[in-house]
Amino acid sequence: MKALFTPAIIIMNRMTYPVKFVVLNLIVIIPLCTLTWSLTSTINHGIEILEYERVGLKYIRSVRPLLESIPKHRGMTNAFLKGNSQFESKIISLRKKVDSQLTRLSETDETFRQKLLTTDRIKTIRQDWAEIKKQSMDLSPAASFARHSELIESLIDLLAHIGNTSRIALDPEMDSYNLGNILLQQLPLLTDNVGRSRGLASGIAAAEKFTPEEFVQLSILMDRMQNNAKAMSTNLQFALEANPDIESRLISVSAANMKSIRTYIGMLERDMIKPESIAVDSNTIFSTGTRAIESSFKFYDTVLPELDALFVERIKSDTLTRNIEILVTFIVILALSYLFTGLNISVNQSVRQVGAATQQLA
Repeated sequence: MKALFTPAIIIMNRMTYPVKFVVLNLIVIIPLCTLTWSLTSTINHGIEILEYERVGLKYIRSVRPLLESIPKHRGMTNAFLKGNSQFESKIISLRKKVDSQLTRLSETDETFRQKLLTTDRIKTIRQDWAEIKKQSMDLSPAASFARHSELIESLIDLLAHIGNTSRIALDPEMDSYNLGNILLQQLPLLTDNVGRSRGLASGIAAAEKFTPEEFVQLSILMDRMQNNAKAMSTNLQFALEANPDIESRLISVSAANMKSIRTYIGMLERDMIKPESIAVDSNTIFSTGTRAIESSFKFYDTVLPELDALFVERIKSDTLTRNIEILVTFIVILALSYLFTGLNISVNQSVRQVGAATQQLA
């Protein structure tokens, strides 16, 4: 047993008491500081990711108005090209609004494009919109509708890209992951399908006749809307189960949204799909579809700040945890240094007292 500790005894015997206490102190402090640095680095990395997610939400705020306006322009243009001239002045007014929204998006892109790696996406979107403004009134209804839909798909793809580069789509928490999925995927897809059906049905009503292809397309869109709404409700349910505190702020807006979607789908089925002749005019279809989309974006505008608030809360919590860890480590180091210094002084005093007593006895 003594042989096991012989190296330690030899090392300690070669040191003075102050050096011994410094070495023992460092043996405790260095691992403690290393562990604290590792934990702090992990927390700082998590905070950095949350800040990136907040940047993504800022960008999404600038994309969101276009997700409402361009589908609206698509529907109005389709109805106009199929004979409803009442939409012409509204189309011109809406174009100015879209131009302004694209300008704000470009400003946001200039600020965050390096972080979110958006490259030339906004430039392409602006070019596509310029071509739509220039050509859509001279295109066939089908061609105009397709060009608008391609632009809207580019916006939805942009959202998916922002979700990945900002890591919103990869968030590890159940509540924020599902709310992020609503913002990045389910609501944009739902509003796009409502917008597609609104534009298609408005054009059909304006022409006062169905083609077999249009009947199939509208039926498919109605089925997609129902699936989108169901998926979105599932995401919301998972988020609320993970974080019941947010239920009071989201559930009523979500319920109103689901009601407006059901009302719109019910109107299409009752007045267009089931009867032998179309029983509703294009203006009614367009206004009912618009109310459903507006209700969806009201929910969107409720979810977005709620998700941002979750990120802010986690940043504050992680920052507090990090600061407490650093403070505790600092206090422990001070306490150890204080106690080892006191022990060193105490031992030295005892050694001097023994030495003095030995001299007296001699």
